Amino acid sequence: MKQGGRYGSSAAGGAKGSSAAAASSAAPSLGVVHSDIVFSVCAGSWDAEADAPTFYSGGEDRLLAHWRGPSVKGQTAGAVLSRVAPPNPAAHGRCISDMVFAPKTRALYTASRDKTVKQWLSGGEDGGLVAGHTFSGHSLPVSCVAASPEGDRIVSGSRDYFVRFWDAASGQCLFWPEMVQQNIVTALRWLPRGEEAVLQASEDLTLRVWDVRSKQLAQSFDDGPYFALHADVSPDGQYFLTGHNGFEGVGCEIKMFDRRTGRKCLDIQAASQALTDAQFVQRGEGAAGSMLAATASKDGSLRVWDLALLLAAGGEAAAEVGLLAAQQLDLSESVQSLCSAPLSSQAGQAVIATGHVNGSVSTWTLNGRTLQRTMQSQGQADDS
Repeated sequence: MKQGGRYGSSAAGGAKGSSAAAASSAAPSLGVVHSDIVFSVCAGSWDAEADAPTFYSGGEDRLLAHWRGPSVKGQTAGAVLSRVAPPNPAAHGRCISDMVFAPKTRALYTASRDKTVKQWLSGGEDGGLVAGHTFSGHSLPVSCVAASPEGDRIVSGSRDYFVRFWDAASGQCLFWPEMVQQNIVTALRWLPRGEEAVLQASEDLTLRVWDVRSKQLAQSFDDGPYFALHADVSPDGQYFLTGHNGFEGVGCEIKMFDRRTGRKCLDIQAASQALTDAQFVQRGEGAAGSMLAATASKDGSLRVWDLALLLAAGGEAAAEVGLLAAQQLDLSESVQSLCSAPLSSQAGQAVIATGHVNGSVSTWTLNGRTLQRTMQSQGQADDS
């Protein structure tokens, strides 16, 4: 059953967070990172020396950036660590649409509208990135990529309706499931804890789980009537989260599915315009209490939800009860992509990184019911 009613921008203003303008005014600047919309951000390795998380970002400008957020105690400022950008021949030929970091192999994978996935390894000059394999085989732009928990395989999804599985060490395609018509792939996630399964969202309004061992469909969920633009898997692998397309308060939902029962357990309107990202908040092994999710939308909202409260409340009050914190940004800097990383020295705490339509990137911390921006880079609109 769908929970909650029309959930427009006025709700963001009344959420338990300060305005974005107030938050950003005090946030240290990272300088200029990107010159155009940032389609993807992902968490990298923890910088032990600086006691700070690192992130990767990419987007329309084809530039791949590796940067560090501010340290946990604020003693070390954020910094750009490396860049790969045109005219470097290793750079993608078209925009970067998605990316994933494999912690165990310390390899980064970027998907692009140039129909390829690229592998990036550390160890370049001045600690920069070195291009590894280029995974070619899709006939249309690659929309998403995910890596196995061990980092030995990756999976890519494309507008050509295909999902392809690859060997990370050799760059060879291992197999691809039978093509499903009208199945433009929008999101992929490899299930955690060593499970040989991959979650796929697509424009045919079906959420699928592929068994990697049998190379067959293991489970499916009806995910309509508005297709999922984003999908994620809970840290324990038991729940799936989807963020949906929509317009003017129609659609724009987050949904959650219980993999054990095979049923949808949450369906709530999360914004007044299409969601640009939706993910579980990664808080590490020491996290206690409820699962959290973060969403961003074309309406300028950035929101953090307490999923347990949403599930318990139900009915019309669910959205108000389950909204933990929020920021309302100007549409000129609305969030296009997000990710999160646990703070290694603070069990159960997390930092959220965001990529914006104006080319800026930001980091945020969640303190109680306040979402505070701790760092931001300069965006297009800030150029003088």
